[in-house]
Amino acid sequence: MDDAMPEVIITSSNACTIYDANNANDIVSYKDGNTFLPKTLSLIGEDFLIGALSNKPMLKVWTISKQRRLEVGNFVVPGIVSALAVSNCGNYCIAGIKDQIFVWEVSTGDILMILCRHYQSVTCLKFTADDSRFFSGGKDGHVIVWILSSVISVSASHDNVKPQFVWTQHSAEVTDIYCGNTISRVATTSLDMTCKIYELDSGMLLASICMDVPLTSVIMDPAEYFIFLGDEQGYLYKINTYEKLPHEIHRADVNNKAALKLHETKIISLNISFDGRRLMTASEDQTCKLWDIQSMACVLNIRSEGALTNAFLARRPACLSNEPVLPQLFVRPFKKDTSLKNTGKKYVESRIARKELSLMYDCCPDKYYGHSLFCVNPGEVETMNATAVEDVFRESLDGASIADLTGVNQQIFTFLVKDKFNATYANPPSPS
Repeated sequence: MDDAMPEVIITSSNACTIYDANNANDIVSYKDGNTFLPKTLSLIGEDFLIGALSNKPMLKVWTISKQRRLEVGNFVVPGIVSALAVSNCGNYCIAGIKDQIFVWEVSTGDILMILCRHYQSVTCLKFTADDSRFFSGGKDGHVIVWILSSVISVSASHDNVKPQFVWTQHSAEVTDIYCGNTISRVATTSLDMTCKIYELDSGMLLASICMDVPLTSVIMDPAEYFIFLGDEQGYLYKINTYEKLPHEIHRADVNNKAALKLHETKIISLNISFDGRRLMTASEDQTCKLWDIQSMACVLNIRSEGALTNAFLARRPACLSNEPVLPQLFVRPFKKDTSLKNTGKKYVESRIARKELSLMYDCCPDKYYGHSLFCVNPGEVETMNATAVEDVFRESLDGASIADLTGVNQQIFTFLVKDKFNATYANPPSPS
């Protein structure tokens, strides 16, 4: 692994442990007898570790340091947390409690919003790489895309916060959500044995991968050339999504060489190193392994004392060095007042990055119009005339803005024409 980007593996079982991703050495361990629910362990910046207890409505927070292993506190919350995620900037924490999503500001502990759009318990939460949006998946099979700035806006309330997209293609519990650094594709897995791939900006369903066993985890490589799927039986599937992406892929279409038996039981987590060369798999069989993606040879094997509930790769925090490092963030106890009274809600600056995909459908090039990433369905291209395409293009950008710009351009053109004619009338050219 690249020495310029040292990484660590953070796991939870009977204890939370941080390992060196190069040699599996135990760097620091937090042993207090508590167990944490799956998908509820996360870093807060590079200074703190937060997790949700499995048997209590409580969040536990520690400092990450070889010098000072301090417990920041036990934060009592309104219910047992089923999913948790922290924004990459470390400023916001979201947690699923039953069918609600609580949004806290880490530095103050204020509840900024409580979202309730799922019909059953929330099972997955995930931020985009730029923190502009986050995803929630539930037992109802729904995957909802939220815009963070809209959720925590000072003028927002329970009733007027609308999600950007609600995807209802799954028929059973959502088990994992992927969104990479390119923020173009989103992949979701479910107990209904399918993986759905979406285009984030348009919300379009690009492909469905239908397997014959429930899927539990998903990830793509940094360039999004391949998608990796983990299932309940410990198999890993590697599927090419760059050369072609049919609208529907079945188990029979997947090469048998792409199905690898890596673990004895369910794969709970998949991660890829920052250099894109190694894949981490974690399973309930108490093992966490690193694989060379090109050869799929196992280069590291970590065995925990109990069943793993969480495992992920992260950049090695600076506070794990032998030198004392002051925290860059502040953490305050999370409030549990659900009335949202006296809550100092704040704005957040957020820009939704727009990315283009390499291929939308098999044997069909993408149809793009500017940076709005408006995609035309291949089956409709022949039936759309030039006027319709122009109207859709204008509407996909911003109808009001284009109308205003057109009016201003018309005024400028009229002024220039009149000015030219007036100058010509006042000073007519001399006859040759």
